[in-house]
Amino acid sequence: MLKFLKVFFALIVVVIIALVAIPFFVNVNDYKPEIKQAVYDTTGRNLDIGNIKLSLFPWVGFTLTDISLDNAENFSPAHMLEVESIDIKVALMPLFDQQVEVKRFDLENPKIWLSQNEDGSNNWSDLQQKSATPNPTPTTPTQTNKGNQQTTNQSSAMPAIAFEAKLLQLLNGQIFWQDAKGKLTLQNVDLKITDLQLQQPIGINLSADVAGNPIQITGEVGPVLDLEKFDASTLPALVRIQSKDFALKPLAAWLPALETAQEQQIGKLEDIKVSLDMSAEQHADKLVLSSGSINIQAKNNIHAAWKLNVAALKTLKLESFTLAMDDKDIISLSGKVRNLQKHPRFEAKLSTSKLQRIWLNNFVPALQDIYKAHPRPWKSIKVEAFLAGDADIIEIRNMQLGLDDERLQASGDIALGAAPDIQLRITAGDLHLDPWIPQSKKGKAA
Repeated sequence: MLKFLKVFFALIVVVIIALVAIPFFVNVNDYKPEIKQAVYDTTGRNLDIGNIKLSLFPWVGFTLTDISLDNAENFSPAHMLEVESIDIKVALMPLFDQQVEVKRFDLENPKIWLSQNEDGSNNWSDLQQKSATPNPTPTTPTQTNKGNQQTTNQSSAMPAIAFEAKLLQLLNGQIFWQDAKGKLTLQNVDLKITDLQLQQPIGINLSADVAGNPIQITGEVGPVLDLEKFDASTLPALVRIQSKDFALKPLAAWLPALETAQEQQIGKLEDIKVSLDMSAEQHADKLVLSSGSINIQAKNNIHAAWKLNVAALKTLKLESFTLAMDDKDIISLSGKVRNLQKHPRFEAKLSTSKLQRIWLNNFVPALQDIYKAHPRPWKSIKVEAFLAGDADIIEIRNMQLGLDDERLQASGDIALGAAPDIQLRITAGDLHLDPWIPQSKKGKAA
């Protein structure tokens, strides 16, 4: 028994020595022409590889350095893609069981140049066209073997290979975008994917600086379980997106132009900063949940928060939506939208805080002109309403208006269309209309 163990361990040592020594005798760079040709046949572009290094112990590893892929014709710079190094490490023993277990896949310092001309042509569409073109299957004369005809272009079906990866990551990437409007750069692009397999959730962590603005996306996807039964609408997923003080100024070339009146109300779009924190979750029963908040720093500081869910793409339930401006609560909304895919119909509860007319003048300048000559115009308004309807009609089931210190109740229908038909039933006690009716008599501005 002892002699057997000595032989066994000696054999293991010999195998390890052989695995360590083989890379010194095998020049994997000799295979570069085949790799380049395969890439050219698939993309129509030339690939250049500086060096390839092989290791076989303690894992099978390949390291490729100084990789570049040519740009499309008539586009600059010369390369569409440059990568400093690609490092792949695969566990050795699972290969004998037809299992590919990637320990690490590192893509370091990649640079991608994306360009689109004013006529819509770009430097990536030809890649899609080339890869979508199937390669013709070569045919060879049939051969006869022992009376049975066989074709040499038919090969036995390859056995299924299990694949999983512990860590895939892209480090310190850069993406350069250019079109007719301008240029944009994404820097410090880091992508980490963990536990890439069918039976467990796949972790995703993506971060980048968009023209100096940091943004982060984290989440989990899966488990997928069975690729043959894969359905994106039932795939469990959890995603969170975060960004703080994202300045729109670097995106000014792509922002819409505002009219003078709009710019006076909200300020210039390029001066706005946005902070976002939102999450979305999908369950296997097709239930989608979303919650989050967004803060917009413009001429006024706007804050919105929401919580909602969508069941099987049929019913949307808005549990809450709140809007505040300059730290003042403005409006809250909740409700449902049914039959999302056919004939949507909504039910909603709307409520506002007590809004002062002087404050509203900043957003509805017409109010200032309407009541400018009024000696004692109204001061505040508050709205609470239950609404329902669809694309054709809005039902006002119960609207409570607080007009200064007096209340008014209204219900009815508003038929939408080219000529809206409004039918309302209004109930009120002792209501003083004078503060609400514009007067032509000149007086001190309100």
